[in-house]
Amino acid sequence: MRKYLKDIGVTDTDSTRLKVRKQNLLIIAILCAVVTPMWVYGAYIAGLGAVSLIPLWAIPAFIIGIGLLVITKNENYLLNITLLTLFANPIIQQWVTGGILKGDIFIFWAFLSPLTALMFREIKKAHFLMVLVLISIILMGVFNEYLEQWGVYVDKDKKLWLRVINLSIGTAITYGAMQYFVRNIERKKEIINQQEQRTDELLLNILPEHVAEELKVSGTTSPALYEGATIIFTDFKDFTQYSELFTPEELIDELATCFEAFDEIVVRHGLEKIKTMGDAYMCVAGISQDKESVVYNAERSILAGMEMAEYIRALKAEKLKEGKAYWHVRVGVHTGDVVAGVVGKKKFVFDIWGDAVNVANRLQTCSEEGRVNISDTTYHLVKDYFHCSPRGQIAVKNKGEMDMYFVDGQVKMV
Repeated sequence: MRKYLKDIGVTDTDSTRLKVRKQNLLIIAILCAVVTPMWVYGAYIAGLGAVSLIPLWAIPAFIIGIGLLVITKNENYLLNITLLTLFANPIIQQWVTGGILKGDIFIFWAFLSPLTALMFREIKKAHFLMVLVLISIILMGVFNEYLEQWGVYVDKDKKLWLRVINLSIGTAITYGAMQYFVRNIERKKEIINQQEQRTDELLLNILPEHVAEELKVSGTTSPALYEGATIIFTDFKDFTQYSELFTPEELIDELATCFEAFDEIVVRHGLEKIKTMGDAYMCVAGISQDKESVVYNAERSILAGMEMAEYIRALKAEKLKEGKAYWHVRVGVHTGDVVAGVVGKKKFVFDIWGDAVNVANRLQTCSEEGRVNISDTTYHLVKDYFHCSPRGQIAVKNKGEMDMYFVDGQVKMV
C-alpha cells in the first residue's frame, strides 16, 4: 500500500520525515474508512438497528480530509478529522445504545484518538485527548441511569459476539499502533546509534581515544604533561620546487597518497597522529593512558619513521620507471616532555607543545634524503636495538650544537 500512497499530498520541498508522516496518516485514514462499513454491518446484524449506522458519517469525513490533503498538501486537515472521528464516534454510539451497562463497550475505540495523537502530534495534545476520553467515561457512569432510556436491548448471544468483535478488533488495532511505536523507537535508536558511531569515529580521527572519551563524558578536556614522549617529524625536501611540476589537483593527490600511507604506519605501530602542516607530518608515541616504557615508545617511533622513509623510497622507484617527478623525505625523531591537549571549542584540534616538539622539527630539517635522524637523547634509549651512525655535533637554529645520529637499521636479536 505504501508505494501507491507515497506521492499523495507530498511536495518536492517536504522532508523525508514529513513524507512518511503523510503516508502513515493516509494509511490510518483509509483503514478507518474501510473498517467502518464492515463494523456497521456486524453491528446491524447483531441487532442494533439504525443505531449501528451512526459511524457511517466518518466515511465522507475521511474522503473530505484526504481531498484536502491532495489539494492543500497540508496533512493537518486530515489529521484533525481523523482525531475527531476516532474520538466522537465511539462516545456518541455509547450514548445512544444506552450507556455503560445497556450498551456495548464502544467507548473502548475512543482510546485510538489519543493514541493517534501520540503518533502525529506533540504529547500535550495527546494528553488532552486522553483526559477527554476519561472524562467521557466517568460522565457516562454518572449519568448511566438517564442514558439507559436510549437504545435497544440486544439478544444475549448477539451482544456477546458484538462484544467479542469490539474487544478483538480494538485490541488488535491497539496492538498494531503500539507495534508502530516500538518499531519507530527502534528505528530512531538505530539511527542514533549509527550517528553516535560516526561521531565516535570522527572524534577518534581527531583525538586520542582517552581524550575523546573524556570529552564525551564531561564536555571538556584538561591538558596533560607526558614525560618521555617520542615525536616524529617528516618533511619533503625541496617540496616547493617539486610542487611546481604538479597541477594543484595532482599535488593534493600525491600528498594524500603519502599521508594515507603514513597514517597506516602510525596506526600499525600504535602511535598518535597529531597533524599535517603543508608537506610536514607529525606524530608521537607515549601520550596514551597505557603506560608504555620510554624505550618502547622510542623504539616503535623509529620503526615507524624507517617505514615512512622506505615507503617514499619505493614510491620514488615507481616514479622513476614512469618518468615522473618524485619527492625526497626527511625524518627527525626526538624524545622529551610534551604537554598535550585540545584547543578550540567549536572545531577541536588536538596538539602537543614543548621544546621537544621544536627539537624534533629541527632534527628533521638537519636530516638527509630517506634518512631517519635522531637526537642524542633518543639514541641512548635505543642504541641496543638499532645500528646508528654518529654524525657528531651539528649546529641547530636557536639550539646551538647538538649530537645527532642516523639510524642505519634494526639490530637482529639472536
